[in-house]
Amino acid sequence: AGPEPIYHAMAYNTRQGTTLEFGGDDGDATWQWDGSNWTWLTNIGPSRRHNLAMAYDSARDVVVLFGGYDNNPLGDTWEWDGIAWTRESTRGPSNRDGHAMAYDSAREVTVLFGGSVRNNEGGNQTWEWDGRRWSLMSETGPARRTGHAMVYDEDRNVTVLFGGGNMSGKLSDMWEWDGVEWRQREVEGPQPPRS
Repeated sequence: AGPEPIYHAMAYNTRQGTTLEFGGDDGDATWQWDGSNWTWLTNIGPSRRHNLAMAYDSARDVVVLFGGYDNNPLGDTWEWDGIAWTRESTRGPSNRDGHAMAYDSAREVTVLFGGSVRNNEGGNQTWEWDGRRWSLMSETGPARRTGHAMVYDEDRNVTVLFGGGNMSGKLSDMWEWDGVEWRQREVEGPQPPRS
């Protein structure tokens, strides 16, 4: 047996070789996958939520969790150190859900983009978490969106963003963040829109 979530988040811990899962319909339960078995770890930590984002900070060996939704968008930052969750901050990005995060291992920061926010204020912002505080890095680049995916490319030192959706529908554009600015990438061949 294991978690039964929908709209949850997961992050892979490269040091331990395990995957941490939290949120979704499973509520406030934290689970771990070791490659063979799911293990329930705790329900003490972040409140129940879905449409949250998580990323593994390999320099500090913690999983960073931000935001999500539970009757209202949330704006808190939590970290999992392998034993327990710690609430690190309530300051930084505005409350949001449907955003994405990726860990930039060269600059040792967690990058956050987009999400659904009230009055559409901040839905196109790029934030970075250094383990102590959030910094607003950009309000230009990709259009506002939710349900997109992001991953860090260690060979080229860029965070890659693809797809998502907004009022225009599902998107199929690809962008790269180098820590200073976003650049849209043109990709050959059809890229089906997805969110």
